[in-house]
Amino acid sequence: MREWLGRPRFYFESADRTSVPGVATGLAVTGAGGDVLFIEASVSDGPEGLTLTGQLGDVMKESAEIAMSYVRSHASELGIDTSAFAHKRFHLHVPAGRCLRTGLLPASR
Repeated sequence: MREWLGRPRFYFESADRTSVPGVATGLAVTGAGGDVLFIEASVSDGPEGLTLTGQLGDVMKESAEIAMSYVRSHASELGIDTSAFAHKRFHLHVPAGRCLRTGLLPASR
């Protein structure tokens, strides 16, 4: 079929990227309208806290820190054992190639 039609016109990156545990999609407002973000998350043993890496503007960094504070302060309401945060380092990464200007919008996975 490919011989007759040529290569596909569209590549559905979101299906491939979000099939990996720890990757979620988000939306960002950019100067050109908007963009889909692939947000990679991981947790490891270490000093408690949040590490933010990748192409994140100040507003997005602040949004991530607020989200972490909210989850920690409402852990019992969310069904999260508060000991899940003890001696854990959370890491959020937004891969390069995105030019972000404003905050992150919630997305479902």
